[in-house]
Amino acid sequence: MNKIALLIINIFVFILLFSSCDKTTVEIFDTDSIVVQSYLFADNPLDSFRVSKAIAYSDTTDDVVTFDDLSITINDGDDNYLLESIGGGYYQNLELIIENGKNYSMKFENDGTTITAETYVPEKKEITISATEILVEKVYAGVMRPPTQTDPIVVSWENTEGEYYYVIVENIEADPEYINENFATAIFERPRIITEPLITSDYNIDTRRDIQFFGTHQVIVYRVNPDYAALYSTSEATSTTLIEPASNIENGLGIMTGISTDTIYFEVNEF
Repeated sequence: MNKIALLIINIFVFILLFSSCDKTTVEIFDTDSIVVQSYLFADNPLDSFRVSKAIAYSDTTDDVVTFDDLSITINDGDDNYLLESIGGGYYQNLELIIENGKNYSMKFENDGTTITAETYVPEKKEITISATEILVEKVYAGVMRPPTQTDPIVVSWENTEGEYYYVIVENIEADPEYINENFATAIFERPRIITEPLITSDYNIDTRRDIQFFGTHQVIVYRVNPDYAALYSTSEATSTTLIEPASNIENGLGIMTGISTDTIYFEVNEF
């Protein structure tokens, strides 16, 4: 399973939704429901398709019930591809390379019920960047001053269709060097910028606030379908609100959706 797929799966909110509801809230969801999580990344093999069971708030266990004996097929408009179970409810078919601009459908049976879904993989849009290198002054330990202020780095793409996009920005050095050494002893994970899905055609990287390391930074722009954006909105459910989970799965819950990406890089060097 690739790194991008794992990151997207961690955003999935169905189980979180059930656990966030207040105890006095009436559970309107069928906890016997099948939950499908499937993200079809253009130009990648289908390596992340998961089937599990919905969990209600009243369930005190932390275990997720998964299904590993299903016969799941994916159709790309021309051929059917049978998915292979790899455990933990995950299925894959590494021979099926997802293509931009194609429709895909899936189908499987469970306890006499047919579960189906359809999705479209949006065309990839090429992104541009306003600067491929910025120069900043290193701040040494014990020196208290703000980092160098430079113009924002603008990442942009064409979006005449009014589609949803989100952006991830992160330093990809194996052992990155801090711009400000005063932060070097802090204990926290390496920061990663992840925006919410929006109908937009650009993103501004604040070089003073968003950039903490020297070296190579990767920018990935994701083009997603409206059903993915709706899923993201569902995660805003709170203990006082109950939002029906977004789903495009017939006779089940969850999502099967297409995603296309483009990647670009910039360097942060010392002057």
